[in-house]
Amino acid sequence: MSALKDKLQIFIVTYNRREKLKFTMNSILAANSPVSHCSITVLDNHSTDGTSKIVDKFCATHKNVCHIRNNRNVGGNANIAKAFEMANMEYVWILADDDEYDFINWQEIEDAILANKYDCILAEYKINFNTDNIPYLINTLTFVSAGIYKTKNITETVMQNMETNICFSFPHLALGCHLINIHADFFIPKHPVVKQNFNNCFRRGTDIKELHFRQRQATLFSNYINSYHIIINKHLRHKCDNELWLGKSFFFSMKAFLRENGIFPYNICDVFWGINCWQKAQLCFAIFWVMITYWIPNRFKKILRGRGGENNSLQNILPVAA
Repeated sequence: MSALKDKLQIFIVTYNRREKLKFTMNSILAANSPVSHCSITVLDNHSTDGTSKIVDKFCATHKNVCHIRNNRNVGGNANIAKAFEMANMEYVWILADDDEYDFINWQEIEDAILANKYDCILAEYKINFNTDNIPYLINTLTFVSAGIYKTKNITETVMQNMETNICFSFPHLALGCHLINIHADFFIPKHPVVKQNFNNCFRRGTDIKELHFRQRQATLFSNYINSYHIIINKHLRHKCDNELWLGKSFFFSMKAFLRENGIFPYNICDVFWGINCWQKAQLCFAIFWVMITYWIPNRFKKILRGRGGENNSLQNILPVAA
């Protein structure tokens, strides 16, 4: 226990999810939790629902818990990047505030940490795969809590890429892609310990009108492809692009992306310029497919409901970029 305490640093990023955070912290700090004595820092993104009071209570009873409350809400992705920037122990584990943990099989992960030979240790995965399956590996690391990372790999370049990637929803993928570039050592345990509360939502944007339109219109798969640009090996990058939705074809992924994205041009262009020629052909066919089966029928349905008139010109059908 003491050896792990000296090696592993935990950050929990949170915003306005007081009860979920309380459940998470009770799990992490339970008497039978193997990480209860590790350094735990809660990065509260200026919550307004009383989250601070909950965290302060844990701080009062656990000396290893630190509470940092941002002066302003910097956005969830920026809060993740801040956690990586603050990391200063040998390994760092960034946790969400709403996931569940099963520590029954934790020992194999702890052994991997204490061995000090792995650059990244997986704590969560949905599908079994080997460490040489890079597309599945990087896709798994899109979930921030999935990776326990060796802190020395958070270089200045990685940190700058994290800052850039904030608008693409996955700042932590800057580190994951870097590890692929340097042929890092990964460890996949036989049993994951994190139970991700997965929200099957492909839209990553918000409704804040003043927020930059690229963030307002963010989508899952376009953000994946933008993040994968950090992978230097172009052939490997395109292999990762091909596995956007694990177990599904690239064409299937593009149909899902387009139905959620609509015809917002920036995301479509991001995808188009980030993929190879065969994938471009599939994207073009997917645009035709979704237009015939989804966009046009939905537009006519809206017109028939009385939303037609002058507002149904092509100019008003297309979304405004900014």
